[in-house]
Amino acid sequence: MGNFFKTKLGYFSVVLVLSISALFGTKVAYEYFHFKQNKTYLQDLSQRLLVRAELAADYAILALHEANVNAASTCDVESINRLSDILYSRGNIKDIAILDKAGNIRCTAIASESAVADFNLSEKKTFISLNENIKFLEIGTGKNGLIGISWQFENSGLMALINLDTLLFDVFPSDWRDNSVASIGFNSENPIGARDNAMASEKSLVTYSASSSRYPLFVELSVKKEQLITHQRGNELAFIVGGGILGIIFSLLVAQLLSRPDNPVTLIKRGIEGDEFIPFVQPLFDLKSRKIIGGEALMRWVKPDGEMIPPYKFIPIAEDSGLIVQMTRTIIKQTLEQVGDILNRDQSLKISFNIIPADLASDCFVNDLMSIVGCCNVRPEQIVLEITERQEIEDTKKTVEQIKILKDLGFRVALDDTGTGHNGLSYVQDLQADIIKIDKKFVDFISDDGGDEIVQILVQLAKRMKMETIAEGVETEKQAKILTKLGVDQGQGYLIAKPMPPDEFCAQVDKQRAL
Repeated sequence: MGNFFKTKLGYFSVVLVLSISALFGTKVAYEYFHFKQNKTYLQDLSQRLLVRAELAADYAILALHEANVNAASTCDVESINRLSDILYSRGNIKDIAILDKAGNIRCTAIASESAVADFNLSEKKTFISLNENIKFLEIGTGKNGLIGISWQFENSGLMALINLDTLLFDVFPSDWRDNSVASIGFNSENPIGARDNAMASEKSLVTYSASSSRYPLFVELSVKKEQLITHQRGNELAFIVGGGILGIIFSLLVAQLLSRPDNPVTLIKRGIEGDEFIPFVQPLFDLKSRKIIGGEALMRWVKPDGEMIPPYKFIPIAEDSGLIVQMTRTIIKQTLEQVGDILNRDQSLKISFNIIPADLASDCFVNDLMSIVGCCNVRPEQIVLEITERQEIEDTKKTVEQIKILKDLGFRVALDDTGTGHNGLSYVQDLQADIIKIDKKFVDFISDDGGDEIVQILVQLAKRMKMETIAEGVETEKQAKILTKLGVDQGQGYLIAKPMPPDEFCAQVDKQRAL
């Protein structure tokens, strides 16, 4: 029987059996993975809708902050005009109201005081965000998508009226719109906007939902199961034909599966053991004088063969696995050992390090940091700790306590990527940091024609709280001039220098001092 497979008949029999098996298996796999892929797509759509809802709330809160900064707190003509100016510059906001201490509406940007005298907010459902001063209210009747966002300040309050129902208009691809349900609200029992809700009783719906960690917002999307099966199946034939080829190269695929590389966490652990993670430093400079006043230590992964792995490929994995804590300690120690001499020679220089919130709030962080600083003979006053926003601050109280301890010891604290990550603008006041870092995405938008609204708000907020501002990603002279005009204090970016090894950073600072 064994000789049979050596004959032409046996050879072609094996090829035929493997090809048919591969074709059948590929068809089954295609249907399964295609359905699974479309379920993932539906899940992604729910996350995108939630992000759009959060952005709508963020811009409303920014408008309320702007109104408060501009002292729009009374119902006189001047305050109403200020509210109107802010309202007309924010297309997604329908109205802005001034509240009394009890939280009731006194007047709005488009209505007089007498016109809202009978409008009682106490009768509306109220939902609290993570910032207890910011509340969400269900406005109007039925599922019309209208909500109010109020922010209570020291002596009065403000409320923005926005319509989230418009976010549901184009959430689905065209072939799903007649076989789907979309809703948005404060929770599953309190929808404030819905699309095609008549299908909610369908038993064949596949549903995904998402809840905001910052605001009391909840979204839910549902699509008929058969739509998930048939959506975008245009490449089915090519996929199945490819399965026939898989039968021929089956042995190679098995070899490939057996030779799969180690998982990323194992590779990072091996890199830590081999001292492959090293610091680079990007200079920070004064926007007016262009003088280097410090630097930010950035982690780089250099393999033994010289290959450099980009940070975006390993930082998220290191954070999720907890390895980032050990890696951060190593980078702080290496950096201070290499730049400690120039920091001692020029005590006006500052060096900053990225710290995730969970590490900052840990019981060992302060002691570990003081031990490293002491061994490297560097003054705490020259070190800035940048709280990154890639992770949510889970224990705000403990984080605030840790920041106070660090500031009492002389360290300075910065909020990195302010307004773009998990924690939002509501944490700026709570954390009492010293520096606000303006994310590169906001810097990229600014030009002579505008796009600087968020930068202006962040600068105003920083000045009000006596904080410094640093703009990231400054790459052109035009950006630097506009940022200087807006009142930003410092910059960081390719305009002055890319990240470099610590010894090159020290040489560049020495060169500047020699001029």
